[in-house]
Amino acid sequence: MKHNAKPLILALSGLLLASCGGQPVPTPSISASPVPSGSTATGLSYSEVSLSSLPEISDSSSEPAPISGLGAKQRTFYQLLVYSFADGDGDGVGDFKGIVDHLDYLVKLGIGGLWLSPVLECDSYHAYDVKNYYKINPTYEKGGVTFSKLLEKCHKKGIKVLMDMVLNHSSNNCDWYTQHPSWYKGPDAFGGSMKDFNYDNQELRAEIKKVGKYWLEQGADGFRLDAAKWIYNYGGTTNGADDEKNYAWWKEFYTACQAVKSDVYMIGEVLVDNNIKDDRNYYKTGMDSNFNFEMRDVVYDATRYASPNSYVNLLENFQKEIRGYNPNGIEASCLSNHDIGRFYNFNGADYSEAQLALAGFLNVLAPGDSYVYYGEEIGLQGTASGWQDMNYRTPMMFDTEKTNPDKYLYNVPSKVMSSSTKSGKSADVQAKASDSLFAAYAKAINAKNSNPSLYSGVVKKNNNGGNSEVGSFVSTLGNTSLTVVFNCGPSEKHVTFNSDVELKGQMAFAGTFGQSGKTIGMPAYSAIIVNGDQPIAKVEASAAPVTPTSSSGIEPDAFGTEVTVEKSGSLTLHVKDTNNWGSMKCYTWVSNVPNTNYTGSWPGSAMTKNGDWYDITISHGATNVIFNNGSDQKQTVNLYRNNPGEYWFVPEVKSGKVTGNWYTSNPYAA
Repeated sequence: MKHNAKPLILALSGLLLASCGGQPVPTPSISASPVPSGSTATGLSYSEVSLSSLPEISDSSSEPAPISGLGAKQRTFYQLLVYSFADGDGDGVGDFKGIVDHLDYLVKLGIGGLWLSPVLECDSYHAYDVKNYYKINPTYEKGGVTFSKLLEKCHKKGIKVLMDMVLNHSSNNCDWYTQHPSWYKGPDAFGGSMKDFNYDNQELRAEIKKVGKYWLEQGADGFRLDAAKWIYNYGGTTNGADDEKNYAWWKEFYTACQAVKSDVYMIGEVLVDNNIKDDRNYYKTGMDSNFNFEMRDVVYDATRYASPNSYVNLLENFQKEIRGYNPNGIEASCLSNHDIGRFYNFNGADYSEAQLALAGFLNVLAPGDSYVYYGEEIGLQGTASGWQDMNYRTPMMFDTEKTNPDKYLYNVPSKVMSSSTKSGKSADVQAKASDSLFAAYAKAINAKNSNPSLYSGVVKKNNNGGNSEVGSFVSTLGNTSLTVVFNCGPSEKHVTFNSDVELKGQMAFAGTFGQSGKTIGMPAYSAIIVNGDQPIAKVEASAAPVTPTSSSGIEPDAFGTEVTVEKSGSLTLHVKDTNNWGSMKCYTWVSNVPNTNYTGSWPGSAMTKNGDWYDITISHGATNVIFNNGSDQKQTVNLYRNNPGEYWFVPEVKSGKVTGNWYTSNPYAA
């Protein structure tokens, strides 16, 4: 929905603008972020402010309108594990009735498609060991809602449904395994009770195409293709010849499915740790999408280090590459899923809700179709390190229709963490609030739904107005261009364009937006959409904190946090000598020096005491620093960035660990 911009004097105290019928509210300024006592920071005051918003998120009993105006393949998808989502019949296990009962929740969020993790009859909790390819897991068809009824209800809401199709292997309890042994081939890449198919067998190929046809005729809209990389790559190894055979098979399968349903949508899982870019090649098959698993890394950089450059580069380059293989290829971004864990805990980062919201904006506003893992929109926690599969599948936090992991995560309940969110608030509460993480996600998804060119447009990187914390891209579809700008830093930015602009969307977890002609005030961790191809003339910011950091307190010899790549040039670091410190020693971590964990001093650098500050000049651009604050316990703090320049760090100790804020200028200067 579009609201015409009108000259108003408004102020906002919370996250999302409620449209409020366009009524003015007193106080006409955008306040700067707070800085330490004695410092100064000037906010940008406007005599005229123009604001726009999408429909407010409110506690309303009215049924949300279904999504309309988008193409069949222009969707923001929501991945859910049926057993973990919502229990509609009271047996502790999620089911189709639970999904139907929460369709309005999904519509309010802006979701246009569901990816259902495997729903066929299976042997285990994860359901990727299918026993019967023509039978739905009876556990899910409870409370009078069959799979057909689920499809009917979703389609009435404008929601497409993708089935997770496990076509690389089956359970050894599948009848095919005993009745058609020639349909299988080893060694088995997935091991245990899961047995790999032999796709050189023509009978198997015909049967698999029959399976696809059957479910499309039942009403499914498409498939997420599990382990697409591994159809011919047996035993966990890969080679080029097998990849070519994979491409040929998926093209055959996709073509067969198109004959049944012309607008069938397919997305492949192509994930290899040491060659993540294989996803581009699989667009050769003609299938619509393959997951862009690199998105998580670049969003991490943007949210954790206020460095969006890699993000906007990826958007532009990825699109060019995939459309070279398939002109109709659709990007597919995600931050989390059942295998890779939750972004909330990625690399052990301690994100604020505002940073989690920004991560969501970066994901869902990216070109193509974006995927939200259930609970991501409310800050559902997972596990910080290691492969702990069950902890990625904990119950969705609804106040009613809760699920019980003891009932579906067979034989592993002692390993399952209880569900919790960053705010501690349930999905029911957040969906009714205008200042919640859910509301922030809904704002972004609905903004994209209202501007279809963000789904299908040609993307190019935009300039950042000389501020490295700002990222921007332009999406053009036909004669329509839109410019998207992200403020990835923790302080307000005043973004000035070359000409007057019209706001098409604005989103933040907290803070106020304002506009005066060519200049838009953006709060921390926020995003805006404006009309046209709009180069940024300049970005102005106060001396407010550059980024908050937190420490994990890991000893140097155990330090393993992923860091950014070292860059050349001199970096000058000023560290405040607070009462928490006393005599200070420093150690560095340099990410790309072979066989180097840490050094006992700053190599090629000098550290001097200068009043209340320690001045340190680092010639090589170190990426992390370990401070010793006079005790035996050393504390690790990530450098805000390793670019050449001058930075101020004001440390503080909380619960025995060092945290603090980074500044681009001395915050205590007169």
